[in-house]
Amino acid sequence: MGYVLSAHAETIIREREIAPEWLDAAMNVPDLLLPHESDPTLYHAFKLIPAFGDRVLRVIYNASRKMGSDTIFVL
Repeated sequence: MGYVLSAHAETIIREREIAPEWLDAAMNVPDLLLPHESDPTLYHAFKLIPAFGDRVLRVIYNASRKMGSDTIFVL
């Protein structure tokens, strides 16, 4: 699955040293996927990352802004 990162997402990923494979795992096989409470176009994907001290990565994405059939926007 491809995705486009917002400027905010790029900054957070760099600052928090989030590995690209962790983001891929959260997007492709989340442990939990929830709709946003007030915006029906947004989803929260959660993934446990054992390599990062068993912390949970939360990725918020907009599935409605697809550029192609397998591209999503990570906010």
